[in-house]
Amino acid sequence: MSTLGAMKAALIGLVALAALALAAGAYFLFRPSSGSGQTAYAAQLEVLCTNTRKQTEALGQPNEIPIAKLYLGTARIGRAFLRDARRLQPPPDQAASAKTFLQQRGLYYDGLEYAYQFLTTQKNETAFVRIVDGALANLTNAEAAAKALGAPACTLRPFE
Repeated sequence: MSTLGAMKAALIGLVALAALALAAGAYFLFRPSSGSGQTAYAAQLEVLCTNTRKQTEALGQPNEIPIAKLYLGTARIGRAFLRDARRLQPPPDQAASAKTFLQQRGLYYDGLEYAYQFLTTQKNETAFVRIVDGALANLTNAEAAAKALGAPACTLRPFE
């Protein structure tokens, strides 16, 4: 083997070794946590979702509390959740699902607040129900994104 051939082989080996080291680093950065198949991002998101659900449940049963406390309280808790969830860094391959999750969940909370404001200012129960239905459709979209992220705790609704 010529000196040039040996240098090419060594260079190819060095490039392959560098690629392997880069892949290993990415694996350890975004690896599933605790052997569950879940990324660290999904695990952190689930903690936030679980805490949010518990805070929402602490408001009281929907049929036992005033509508203002239910809708405005849920929206307030939800906005705090979104603020914290936006600080998390999803793995690159989950960025689109994470963005969808946060957008749809945000639209859900916006819808709850808007529905309440509409009901109290316009006194139109039919429109109120339609707005809430739209908000629930956003929540369903967020739950589908949570499943794609591997965060099933984010699909559980209060009192489920």
